[in-house]
Amino acid sequence: MASLLGYLIGLIIGSVLPVLVLTWIVELVAFKNFDPNKRALFTTGTATAVLAILTPFMALDFQECVRLLVLLVPGAVIAFFWRRHGYRKKWHESERFADDFA
Repeated sequence: MASLLGYLIGLIIGSVLPVLVLTWIVELVAFKNFDPNKRALFTTGTATAVLAILTPFMALDFQECVRLLVLLVPGAVIAFFWRRHGYRKKWHESERFADDFA
């Protein structure tokens, strides 16, 4: 049971951490004016696409490449919700609609 728990924790960290790091890099450069949902979607999607393009170069054979791509999906989903939560905290609705009523 302990080995399974260790495997699952390693799987989560190994699939979430690369996506979060690349999402942070993309966040510094692009998609700053989007609302929180779109910003999280595009930053996480861009990071996932970059990792998906780089995965065949990191894999030893086809089966490992497919396995790495499949493991990338849960990491991307977790990173999306994590980033969306952070963007929603920073988002201020009053600033977004301040110029519409002038």
